[in-house]
Amino acid sequence: MSNNILWLAGWYPNTLSPFDGDFIQRHARAVATINNITVLYIKKDEKQIITADIKKVVTQIGNLTEIIIYYHPLTTGIKFLDRLLSGKKYNSIYRKTLKRLIEEKGVPELVHVHVALNVILQAVWLKKKYSIPLLISEHWTGYLPESKPNLDNYNHIYKRWLQKMFKEADALTVVSKVLGDAIQNSFKIRYQVIPNVVDTNIFYPVQKQDSSITKFIHVSLLNYQKNPHDIIEAFYLVKKQGYNFQLTIYGPGNIKLKQQVNDKDLQEEISFKKEVPQNILAKDMQQSDALILYSRYETFGCVVIEANACGIPVIVSDIPVFREYLVENMTSIFAESNNHSALAEKIIYFINNRDIFYATEIANYTKNIFSYEAVAQQFAAVYKKIIKK
Repeated sequence: MSNNILWLAGWYPNTLSPFDGDFIQRHARAVATINNITVLYIKKDEKQIITADIKKVVTQIGNLTEIIIYYHPLTTGIKFLDRLLSGKKYNSIYRKTLKRLIEEKGVPELVHVHVALNVILQAVWLKKKYSIPLLISEHWTGYLPESKPNLDNYNHIYKRWLQKMFKEADALTVVSKVLGDAIQNSFKIRYQVIPNVVDTNIFYPVQKQDSSITKFIHVSLLNYQKNPHDIIEAFYLVKKQGYNFQLTIYGPGNIKLKQQVNDKDLQEEISFKKEVPQNILAKDMQQSDALILYSRYETFGCVVIEANACGIPVIVSDIPVFREYLVENMTSIFAESNNHSALAEKIIYFINNRDIFYATEIANYTKNIFSYEAVAQQFAAVYKKIIKK
């Protein structure tokens, strides 16, 4: 076991944003099954919900230590000055915390950054001051040219600086080849793919309740990227052709989508639920027949492997990232992207042919590739190689 691996997270679940970067936390929990991991995440508390100054919360679960620090920045009412003061306080807290961690635990064997935009400066400082090797893992969709926003929204000077920071890393991992290629095109940096993980203690097949109605589930932030509008349009066409179904949509409240459902007279078939913890989501997913994820672009799509781990197939947009790890007519069905009529056809195909999908086969395939054990071993191999070098 490698000891004293320090993670610097650009996103991480916290009291103010419980689902922010939850996929990074799942990576941490997976890797902590065979390594000692300390995660540091610093969160701005603008509205003083947690603190009027600084508050540190430490959680210890097995080999995983999570340190979440909330801070309230000084405010003047002048936006530019407020950003400057907030950044200064953030950097001061970060440096003091890192120095204190090293005093208490010693110099880490490795610094592992997740989402470089927010924390790479601190990681490079650590590397240069203490000669600690650096690994970057990227998840951000903004490296994809089709993303909104994306890297092009930043000025040339910032992009050159970020490229310089990336070159300080001893290795780069990404959650998909699509993401890796996009970063490589921008920064000319080699990468290794290590995918997202699924907790198979939460997501696993169960005996479904008998139902003559085909049940679908969609889970997302319901934003432009996830394209929920076309999903509703597709189900409207499915209903027009006389098919019975139920669709449960999990995500933040969205008035426009609810109005679209009302306008299409789909209130009986489509229901909305708020974001929930994974253990609650899993129960609904286990009783569904298929998951729909009709994204315009993705770096991965964690809900896909969560559904597959439950033994249910997924109907997804036919974009390159899903072709990387899904098997057509075994774990998934692909529908032409940005074409709700094509999606409707695939939904109808599934309703008529759902018996060709086998829960055990889907779940076993997913567990072999995306379980905590499988992904932890891949990171352990990267750690060993970097530390040895």
